[in-house]
Amino acid sequence: MMDQNRKILLINASLSPKHKRLSDRVFPHTALMLLATVLDKAGWNVRILDGNLHDLASFKQVVYDELTGDTLYIGFSVMTNQIPWAYDVTEYIKSIAPEIPIVWGGVHPTLYPEQTAADSNVDIVVVNEALSNTILPLTRALANHTSLDEVPGLCYRHNDTIVRTQAPSLDRIEDVPFIDFSLMDHRHYAAGNVTFNFYPDDIPAVDNIAYPIVTGLGCPYRCRFCINVILKRRYRGRSASEIVDRIEFLQDQYGANFIWAMDEDFLTNKRRILQFVDLVERRKLKFYFRAWLRVDHFRDGYIDVELANRLYNVGLIIAVMGAESGSQRILNYLNKGITPEQIRRASATLAQTRIVPRYSFMVGFPDETEQDLAETREMARRLRDDNPKSDVQILNYCPFPGSPMYDQIRRDYSLREPESLYAWSRLAESKGYARYFPIEESTWISNPDQVKDLVYTHLYK
Repeated sequence: MMDQNRKILLINASLSPKHKRLSDRVFPHTALMLLATVLDKAGWNVRILDGNLHDLASFKQVVYDELTGDTLYIGFSVMTNQIPWAYDVTEYIKSIAPEIPIVWGGVHPTLYPEQTAADSNVDIVVVNEALSNTILPLTRALANHTSLDEVPGLCYRHNDTIVRTQAPSLDRIEDVPFIDFSLMDHRHYAAGNVTFNFYPDDIPAVDNIAYPIVTGLGCPYRCRFCINVILKRRYRGRSASEIVDRIEFLQDQYGANFIWAMDEDFLTNKRRILQFVDLVERRKLKFYFRAWLRVDHFRDGYIDVELANRLYNVGLIIAVMGAESGSQRILNYLNKGITPEQIRRASATLAQTRIVPRYSFMVGFPDETEQDLAETREMARRLRDDNPKSDVQILNYCPFPGSPMYDQIRRDYSLREPESLYAWSRLAESKGYARYFPIEESTWISNPDQVKDLVYTHLYK
């Protein structure tokens, strides 16, 4: 019989360098919070340890204090820029408790499962979403000391051979619970959350009690630089009534007055938008929220000025959009599916509301010309001129391992890729946080001075 009282530790890898703690109030990674909720609902004893709350040395002490003889396994969710921190902690755990299985999941292990599983410090790699379809059978197998062969979505070493199990099916949204915030010190993250540090001046000063909500999984779009095009995670969304019920619950239970919709695109379904607005109006709920969406939603028959103002009236105060480029040639290259005219139309529509638009652009693409850069600079300036509330960011493009664009750069520019997980940890650490390919070393950039000018001097402000 399984002992479900054995402890499962899920570690949220820090977003800061090893010698620092993250000063911003950021909730643990969404996937970890969902995994913890799934495990808890199934009766398992699970704890989240958040690396963001500590520098590396103090976090190792936290881990040491948590490790007991009843620890079933330790799981990490790791993006590429988190590898140096996560690898250091993983090595430490193996040095003091080598018998405890270490499980790595998340973006980077999903893109490089065999390479990650080949490292002696990582026992099991979980591929793709890993919610109820993988994490529960994996946990049962480890608790019962049975074979992992029948658990979908795994990669692991067995007798010096790398084993891949069958691909998991994507989780149905009906099987994915809302995050159970009682599993963490949620009030620490909710008060003064950084996601709402910029909102309309006309909103009265109130204590920011912010909570994230996951209203869908995956994405219906196929941008060439994104992981969704690799993993084919189709969009699966909750109903408007489920969403509004959950917001009302967060208000009643925790006093939430700011809601962070964490979907890739919260407004991807016109029918759900209208149902959501109707329900919030009918129930007379009062809260603020921010959401990601696309610029091409602002068109006749989808979101016009009237609907945008209704969205503001039910709480939408920050609209986050990926504009990416002012050049149609680059937008086509990215397979973004939008035009510069649609970016301007989104701006013109939002300028007639009190919603704060936040646009992100990228520069430093292969074969990007001076004209492309000039068009991006001009678009960023025009967005600010059209609507002074607009917040505009221009970032240099960093190749996303495993994406079609990354593969093109590897092929056309002889980009050398680390050949081991350890090598990834050293590369990421030497280049600094989230900068594996600095502008100066990105050989595919034709105009590095102009790219640095846009990214570093912020001339568009």
